[in-house]
Amino acid sequence: MRKLSSFLLLFCFFIVASGQDMDIVNKIKDEGTKNSKVMDIAFHLTDVSGPRLTASPGYLKAANWAKDELTKTGLQNAKLEPWGEFGKGWQQERCYIAMLSPYYMPLIAVPRAWTGSTPGKTIMKSDIVLIKAKDTIELMQ
Repeated sequence: MRKLSSFLLLFCFFIVASGQDMDIVNKIKDEGTKNSKVMDIAFHLTDVSGPRLTASPGYLKAANWAKDELTKTGLQNAKLEPWGEFGKGWQQERCYIAMLSPYYMPLIAVPRAWTGSTPGKTIMKSDIVLIKAKDTIELMQ
């Protein structure tokens, strides 16, 4: 931290001592505040591409978009490169859970990544079970 502070102080001193015009500093500020693409990039990677689990369609969509954007900015030979064997990709398409009786009530639930699909429309009809576990050992019993 001390080296970083010293470096920044030396850098500022160099800018002032070398007689640089404030126009350069203002141009840098304007580039960051008026021409920034940070929000556009974040929007495409999060909202447009969606979830990006490894080997998922969202991952491939985001990776191809990033490669295309780098190519548009002038980067040559931008390409996707494999990084190793992974296995299957996964993507959530639908998840819906509801309590049917004694009255109807939808429940909020999110499946774990890479879980398989269910064979039918209703996967379980059962009584409610109350688990009073204080820790994982009691839960395993």
